[in-house]
Amino acid sequence: MVGWLSCLAVIALLWCYNWKLFLATSVGIGLMSLRYLWQNSYWQRYCQRWQGFLVGSNRQLILAVGSGAAGSFCTYLAASVWADAENQWLATGSILQGFASISTLSVLLWSLWQKKDNKTETKLDNL
Repeated sequence: MVGWLSCLAVIALLWCYNWKLFLATSVGIGLMSLRYLWQNSYWQRYCQRWQGFLVGSNRQLILAVGSGAAGSFCTYLAASVWADAENQWLATGSILQGFASISTLSVLLWSLWQKKDNKTETKLDNL
């Protein structure tokens, strides 16, 4: 019981001291945990192509840490923009615009990668 109360006290202290950093760290840890658990479940066959990018025995750790770090960075950036802005509506719009831009760029890169994969398969079929 004392351990849980001290844990809650530390969390409350961190939240009061720097809530943006605490929020970003919590999201990062959550994303790392989800990414690690996702790779150990039945979703592995859907991610099989992406796992081919990384070689070695530590690829799960690398992907988990990368996902967590990206989530922490994006969350801290968004929380900082929102907290320091004079108008929260404009800050929210800027954050959503940035998210939409990154999503569009991701879809564009994914489609370019798909075209590259199709060319490789076509060459293989021709051979």
